[in-house]
Amino acid sequence: MSRIHLSRLQFKLWLGVGIVVLIGFLALQFDHHRTLRQFMLDQVRDDARTLHTVLLAAHRVHYLTPSGDPSWQAGFLPTPAIDRLAEAVQEQVPSALRFSTVSLRARNPAHQADADEIEAIRFFERSPEVADRLVALNDADGQRIYHYARPIWVEPACLGCHGDRAAAPPAIAEHYQGGFGYRAGELRGILSVRIPGASVERRTDAAWLSSVLDHLLIFPLMLLAGGILLQRFVVDKVTRLEHAAHALAVEREVAPLPCDGHDELDELARAFNRMSVQTLARARALREERTFLQHVIDGIDEPILVIGLDYQVLRMNQCARELMRTIGLAPNAFRCHQLWQGRDEPCGDARNPCPLQRILDTRAPCKVVHHRTDKDGRERSFEVAASPLYDDDGHIVGIIEASREITERLHLLARLEASDQANTQLTRYDLLTGLPNRALFSERLTFAIEQSRVQGDELAVLIVDLDRFKHINDSFDHSDGDRILKRVANRLRGLFAPGDTLARMGGDEFGVILRGLRGSDQVIGVAQRIIGAFSTPFELQGHNLVLGASIGISRYPEHGASGDDLIRNADAALYRAKAGGGGTFDFYTEELTAHAFEQVLLEGSLRQALAEESFVLHYQPQLELNGERLHGLEALVRWQHPELGLVAPGKFIPLAEESGLIVPLGRWVLAEACRQMAEWRDAGLLSAETMMCVNLSTKQFADHELLELIQRSLRESGLAAGQLELEVTESVMMRASDQVIPQLERLRALGIKVALDDFGTGYSSLSYLKRLPFTKLKIDRSFVSELPEDASDVAITKAIIALAESLSLDVLAEGVETARQRDFLRVNGCRLAQGFFFSRPLSALECERYLAALAARSTTG
Repeated sequence: MSRIHLSRLQFKLWLGVGIVVLIGFLALQFDHHRTLRQFMLDQVRDDARTLHTVLLAAHRVHYLTPSGDPSWQAGFLPTPAIDRLAEAVQEQVPSALRFSTVSLRARNPAHQADADEIEAIRFFERSPEVADRLVALNDADGQRIYHYARPIWVEPACLGCHGDRAAAPPAIAEHYQGGFGYRAGELRGILSVRIPGASVERRTDAAWLSSVLDHLLIFPLMLLAGGILLQRFVVDKVTRLEHAAHALAVEREVAPLPCDGHDELDELARAFNRMSVQTLARARALREERTFLQHVIDGIDEPILVIGLDYQVLRMNQCARELMRTIGLAPNAFRCHQLWQGRDEPCGDARNPCPLQRILDTRAPCKVVHHRTDKDGRERSFEVAASPLYDDDGHIVGIIEASREITERLHLLARLEASDQANTQLTRYDLLTGLPNRALFSERLTFAIEQSRVQGDELAVLIVDLDRFKHINDSFDHSDGDRILKRVANRLRGLFAPGDTLARMGGDEFGVILRGLRGSDQVIGVAQRIIGAFSTPFELQGHNLVLGASIGISRYPEHGASGDDLIRNADAALYRAKAGGGGTFDFYTEELTAHAFEQVLLEGSLRQALAEESFVLHYQPQLELNGERLHGLEALVRWQHPELGLVAPGKFIPLAEESGLIVPLGRWVLAEACRQMAEWRDAGLLSAETMMCVNLSTKQFADHELLELIQRSLRESGLAAGQLELEVTESVMMRASDQVIPQLERLRALGIKVALDDFGTGYSSLSYLKRLPFTKLKIDRSFVSELPEDASDVAITKAIIALAESLSLDVLAEGVETARQRDFLRVNGCRLAQGFFFSRPLSALECERYLAALAARSTTG
């Protein structure tokens, strides 16, 4: 006989039904036993009441005595007769009842109440409205008994024998000493009935045992019937569903489950049938898509690899498989560095940086160049583009890597660059002095004006004309004059900052562009240095020739809005300087003194404001264009002036730069921005991915404590390094690249993001983008303001986005003010933006409300 096999579900269901039935059986028996006991007690009470009624009736039977003594005509049986009648009843009652009538003033000592009966008498005295009482007691032997008591009240007819003794019949008065003195309505005694508890329990147990035997037959049948119904309507359906689910899990065709009923399991079967059809259809589509994608990447003639965190190659295209077979690697057990470099150790040196490690450090796509020597000894270069591979939880589990050879392209670019430099030198530089010529000077001036307009700073144009140079040409050969011009150019070169421009405008005239000015004092100082450079004579053919210089100065934006205006006005100022005798400088206007005095006063207020912490931060949101989810906040400093109100940074930042106050101000801005960011994060208003962006100036990079300050701010606020983004402008890179570059590299090593602000408005070489560890480019608002109508701005913006994508950099557009600008940027691949279209810069309180509203929208949306 085969063994019966129960599934886990069947076992649990049968066990559950059995437990329920057993609990129900036990509960029923317990309740039935309690009910039977109460029933027996009620029956005993009824028996006692019946006997009370019988005895009371017998007690009242009238009779006539044979002697005709009127003293025996009271209408009641004598007490001995009553006692004998009670004894006779007790002999016939099967419930072992014990009857007696007791009183506190009994004529017969046998009828004197004991302690339990006295307590019953006192109870009826306190509660005369109660008809009878049944209580459980223990007798002297400790046996359980039930005591029934019923009060006997004095009736008027009772007073003949129990009233005044003098009025009682002589036979009673003479025979009894007690039992007199009662009044009508008084409690004379009780009928006391004692019922042994064992008798009640025996009767109860006998009746209960009989019912248990009946239930033992019924309950197993109920268990069997319940189990059969569960098997039929639950287990069988669940079993079919289980088998179908196992088949669906391995993408095997599943026959539709029967679902003719209308219960929940039938609804579940119908839902499963629909789900299986949809799941199998999706599985087929997924297989087809996977096959299609494999065909797509196999069609690319460059090796593509999917690489795990252990450098193991997880997937590849056909080109990579062919390369693998060429090298002789096992198809299921090789690592990326074995394929690319033919070595067992991972890449990571300067010639072959590891893209996997770089992505783990930056969590961003990257491009690296690998160099290797082939078997013929030829140096070959390969560009390796890698992107992070995420799992469903957003964790990096590997990279996707593509490689292509760029050896010939690099050689071609080198040749083109050399040729371009030669052409540029011929067409845009002065052949005699090597300085920029007038055309290049004009281009740089136009560009500098635009940058100054965006940044809100000033620039100056100086036109320098040599005094008495005509006498040299007249006295010597023109070749001697050319030699003097070369020496003049060499002297002037050392007088200017790297971002300034010195050009030869023609003849003996030179032009200078001074950028990033913070006051007129800088211009005056430069002009004085130029004039001082001519204090030393020039030696020519054994003669010491003394030259001088006259300088005309114009400033943007005060003296003109275009390059032509500034050059023309500087020429006019030069004319006045030379008209005064030369050897001096002159401004286009006469407002220098008043303006310089105003700057001195403003600097004093600025120092006081820094001491009194009168600065506040405003925050402008940076949003993702796809979905407009918050990406970060840019911290912008404002000066809360007691008289002028809220002062914009363009009014005081240049002065802070010039006076050196920008360093302590920058420290406060960084610490306050980190503190505020941590407060909003702890309040649940910002996610862990939200960035805080802070601007840094040139002089802050010269601060040797900058790195320590940033680390301390992060440590005290509890922010992760990856949540802080520092912004630098192209002008900063141009003026202090030797200071900035090492600092930026150390910051990136900590995990701090670095953005290049106002990109495209400066003169910086694109080589900076290759050398420096930027993570983001910010498109200047000057290119965004006319989008998408202005063709030039459209071309420049698209070029910057493409450049950022090719360098694996994020790109953010500033100054977005219209929906058309937003849509253009989003369509053309710009991921991030900020501007008045999304939000103006907000105070801390306004920003907190903005973040709360944004969080509420994301929760309800």
